[in-house]
Amino acid sequence: MTSPRERRIDALILFALLALTAAAYWPGLAGGYLYDDMPNIVDNTRLHIHTLAPEALLSASFSSHAGPLMRPISMVSFALDYYFFGLAPYAFKATNLAVHLLNGLLIFWFTTLILRGYRRYRPDDLTDTGTRWLALTVTGAWLLHPLNLTPVLYVVQRMASLAALFTLLGLCLYARARLRALAGTARLAPGLIAALACTVPAALSKETGLLLPIYLLVLEAAVFRFRDADGTHSRLLVRTAIGGTLGGLALAGAWLLLHPGFVTAGYAGRDFTLGQRLLTEPRVILWYLHMIVAPSIHSLGLYHDDFTISRGLFQPATTLPALLAVFGLLAAGFALLRRAPLIGFGILWFFTGQLMESTVFPLLIAQEQRNYLADYGILLAL
Repeated sequence: MTSPRERRIDALILFALLALTAAAYWPGLAGGYLYDDMPNIVDNTRLHIHTLAPEALLSASFSSHAGPLMRPISMVSFALDYYFFGLAPYAFKATNLAVHLLNGLLIFWFTTLILRGYRRYRPDDLTDTGTRWLALTVTGAWLLHPLNLTPVLYVVQRMASLAALFTLLGLCLYARARLRALAGTARLAPGLIAALACTVPAALSKETGLLLPIYLLVLEAAVFRFRDADGTHSRLLVRTAIGGTLGGLALAGAWLLLHPGFVTAGYAGRDFTLGQRLLTEPRVILWYLHMIVAPSIHSLGLYHDDFTISRGLFQPATTLPALLAVFGLLAAGFALLRRAPLIGFGILWFFTGQLMESTVFPLLIAQEQRNYLADYGILLAL
């Protein structure tokens, strides 16, 4: 058990990490708007509200067409920034920084919870002290990692950080409820419902929030193993996992049947095809992993339009090796769920974060904000 003195030390270290992160980002708050900030914020007059009347907030909420769900929670947050502070980018970026710091707190809470769950099954792998320091180290690495800069200083990418906030909140609520259920102090069902309910605000911030149930599956498979306190499989969790997976696939299939051009239509404006994107993304994913493990300031930035498109398995020659490496990493992630659960969890967590934006949709080939939540898995595994 952690003593009151140790908890105070942890709180002081965590506060120091948050302060260091704020200091690191502070100079960047003076920067201006960039790229997609213009159509979504600067030129979006529906966002420039002068009243908090419901009709004004509703109009601002649905003033973007950045995604099929229109991301109303993110848009109303921009509108509130404008209402209180005007169009100065400083206030918008300061809000982004506040969201990032909140996410850091949730990362610490979540890491602490999953390590407690992990120790139920492998109590000899980590001591109380090791658990505390691992949670603080991963939190500090995530808060200050340069790959996470874009959702903070690129204003419109608050969409990514807000989606991450509600996703992390759902994961924390679930992990907390799971531990209480295993201890016999509470029922699991309310916590499971609360966690899944967080999918709604997460998805209404950015569509990547729809990945929350998949993150929950990865967490359950690696840490809690779908088991009750007595070691038997939980019928509630198994049925929820199977039913949720089949239901999700059915909804996705129905959506694609009703909107047959949803994936392919966007490629008309791109200089690459769907097939070429699928061939290119494994190389992009390996580059992401490189930037997580050994970030280079010379390689990071807002634009990655110079990324060479793969136009065949050997064009360029690294295409096939990258494809094999990605499948090998995925296989390793599943294989390690039993031998080294936290490493397997980290690998599968990372790939879950890439499921939506690094696969079939006609988005730009490479963007750093796609790793804002995904990189947590690799940092934990390391």
